[in-house]
This record gives sequence, structure tokens and C-alpha cells, in this order.
Amino acid sequence: ALHREVDFEKAQLAFSLQHGLSLKIMNLAIADDPAFSKEPFLTVKNISLVFDALKYLSKKEVNLSKITIDSFRITIIRGKNGALNVWTKNPNPSSSAQPLVLPMILISSIEAGNSEVVFIDQTYQSPMRIEISQLGFSLRDFSLTKPFSLSLEAAILNAKKNVKVDGTAQL
Repeated sequence: ALHREVDFEKAQLAFSLQHGLSLKIMNLAIADDPAFSKEPFLTVKNISLVFDALKYLSKKEVNLSKITIDSFRITIIRGKNGALNVWTKNPNPSSSAQPLVLPMILISSIEAGNSEVVFIDQTYQSPMRIEISQLGFSLRDFSLTKPFSLSLEAAILNAKKNVKVDGTAQL
């Protein structure tokens, strides 16, 4: 669980035999750990997921045929003590909590555009800020265990796009 406040303006759920089940969420915001910032940790203008319901019913496979993210902004902060705001501890740990077991999830395509990543390092006397803007990427046949195709463009420490990467990646 995130243990962070999550808010959104609108959500739409639709089903069609051709595309399956789709979910679209508009103006999503996930709060930061208040020890780091009062600003949101993550904002997303639009995110949509397309789920192949027929494949799940026939093969018990969770197949997200497409994830599309428009205009996300994530702020990663390293505090003075070296801790990152990405890792938030559970405020009410329970020894009886069972680990979450998920079925294998297949993701055919992840696409994002018009996005930004901000990294703030507060371990320096004057905090260092690095911004990656105009970020767009596409991942095909995404997997946690196998290679997948990657295409990425961004403006790093620059007003115009100055980085382009195409290739194969593996986690």
C-alpha cells in the first residue's frame, strides 16, 4: 500500500469486445511524504489502461494491452539524511499482514509523453535540482524478466530535447 493520499478528478470505465476493459483516470495526484514536501509526489494529467478481459477469462492471464500516460510529473527528493521520498514506511505496521500475491501481468505497450522528472538532492549545502523535461517514452512487450523494446526522448538540463535512446532493455 502507498500510505499516501491519492486523489483524482474523474475516472471512466468502459467495455467493448474489440478492445476489452478500459480505465481512464484524469488529473491523478499522489501526495508526497510530508517529511519531504507538501507538493504532490506524482501528478498525471491522463492515464489510461486497456485490459484484455477475454484473455483473463480464457487463460487466467492479466494482459494490459496498452498503458498510456499523458503529462506526468514526478518529484524525487533525497533528504538531508540520504533517505528518498520514494520509499515511504507503513505508519501502522502489522505483523499479521500477508504479502500480496499477484498473477503474472503481461504489458504489451506503455507509452508516455509530455512528462517531467525532477530530482532534488538536499544532501548538499545548497540543494541540487535536476530536471528532465519533454520526456516521452515507449516500451513494447514490457517484462520484469525478459528483454523489451525501449524508445525514449527527453530534454536533460536543456530547454530542447537533447537525448534520444532506442534499443532493448532488461530489468
